[in-house]
Amino acid sequence: IQVFPEDTLDQYALLLGALVGTVYDRYGEDTYSCSTRNLAVAHVATETTFDIKSQVQRFLLVFLYLSWEGESWKRSDGWLSTEPECTWYGVSCRNGEVTGLKFSNNNMVGTLVREVYFLESLEVFVVEDDALSSKLIRGQLLPEIGLLTQLKIFTGAFGLSGTLPTEIGQATLLEKFQLHSKSTLIEGTIPTEFGMLTRMEALKLFAMYLDGSVPSEIGMLTNLESLDLASNYLVGEIPSQLHSLSMLTSLEISDNQFTGTVPDISSFPDIIEFSIGRNQFISGSSLDVLWNFTNLVRVGLRNAGMQGSIPEGALGSLTNLEHLDLKNNRVDGTLPTTIGRLSRLEYLRLEKTNVYGTIPSELGLCSSLSILHLAQNRFSGVVPTELLEIPNLGKLQHRIPACWMPASLMSCFSQMKCSCTQII
Repeated sequence: IQVFPEDTLDQYALLLGALVGTVYDRYGEDTYSCSTRNLAVAHVATETTFDIKSQVQRFLLVFLYLSWEGESWKRSDGWLSTEPECTWYGVSCRNGEVTGLKFSNNNMVGTLVREVYFLESLEVFVVEDDALSSKLIRGQLLPEIGLLTQLKIFTGAFGLSGTLPTEIGQATLLEKFQLHSKSTLIEGTIPTEFGMLTRMEALKLFAMYLDGSVPSEIGMLTNLESLDLASNYLVGEIPSQLHSLSMLTSLEISDNQFTGTVPDISSFPDIIEFSIGRNQFISGSSLDVLWNFTNLVRVGLRNAGMQGSIPEGALGSLTNLEHLDLKNNRVDGTLPTTIGRLSRLEYLRLEKTNVYGTIPSELGLCSSLSILHLAQNRFSGVVPTELLEIPNLGKLQHRIPACWMPASLMSCFSQMKCSCTQII
C-alpha cells in the first residue's frame, strides 16, 4: 500500500474505530499491511462519500470479495467500484442495508469468513456453485451465525467442515437451511437447538459425517415441508415426534444406520418423496398403505423390511411416479399390468422382492424408463418385445437373464452382461 493522503488516514482511523468493538475485539495491524483485511479497510477508507455505517457494510463486502478471489468470478458487476453496494452483482438491500447475498455458478472459492455474520440485516445467503467442483467455499460454520437474527435462507453447495454450532438456534427466523455438497465434511451430532427454528420449512443436511440420533426436538418444526438427512451416519430409532410433521412433502433419510420401525407414511398426507432405504430397520408397516398416496413422485424403500402387495388398480393411479425402489422387500404377488400407466417412471428396482408371474407387456408403455432391475425374483416366461418401444432402451440397466429374451431383443442387449441362471 502506498502512503495515504491525510484525509484518507483520518477516514481509515474512523473506520477502524467503528470495526473495533463490533466486528473485532482488536485490530493490531500496521496501517500499510497487505493482509486481506487491511486491504479491505484501506480500499473503503479512500471512499469519502459514504457515511460510517455504509462504510462498515462496504468493508464487510469488500473483505468477502477479496477472500473469495473476486477477480476470478464470472460476474462481479459493480464490486470494488464507488457505486452504492446495493447495486453490486448478487447483493440485494432494503433501506440501504444488505438483506441478501445470492450467487449462482460464479466460480467462487475461499473460506466462509467470519465477517459475513456481521451483516446484521442479512436475510438470504445463497451460494450455488457446482457441487461437484473443487472450487467451493470452505471453512466452518461459526458460533457467530447466531448474530444473523434476520436470516431466513441459508443454502449452498459448500465444502464446510467442523460441527453444526448450537448458536444456530438463535436464528429463529430461518425457513430454509440447506447444505448439499458431497464435499461437506461436517461431523458430530444434530444440535437439539434446531428445535427452536419453528419457522423452518426445509432442512437439508445431506451427505455429511453426522452421527448420533435424530433429536426429538425436530418434531417441534411443525412448518417443515422437506427434511433431508440422507447419506450420514445417524443411528438409533426415528423419534416418534417426527410423525408430528404433518406438512412434510419430502422425507429423505436413506443411507444411514437407523434401527427400529420404519416411519409411518400415513403421518404425512401430502407426501411426494419418501426415501428411507438402506438403513437397518427391523420392522415396518405394510407396503399396501403406500399406494394410497397418489401424489408420490419418488419412493425409495430398499432394504426397509416391508411386506405387502402391489394392487392392480392402485399402482396405476400413481401417475406422477418417477422413481420406485422396492429392492429387498417382500412383494406378495405379481407386477400389475397397470404399471403401463406410469408414463413418467424413470427408475424401477424390484430385485429380491419375490414378485412372480410374467413381466407384463405394458411395461413397454413406460416411455420414460431408463433404469430397470428385476433380478432374483420368481418371474416366468420371456421378456416382452414391447420393451423395444422404450426410447431409452439402449441405456437400460436391465438385470434380466438373457435366456428369457426372444431373438428380437437379443441384439438390443448384446453389449450387456447377462446370466442364464434361473432365478427363484
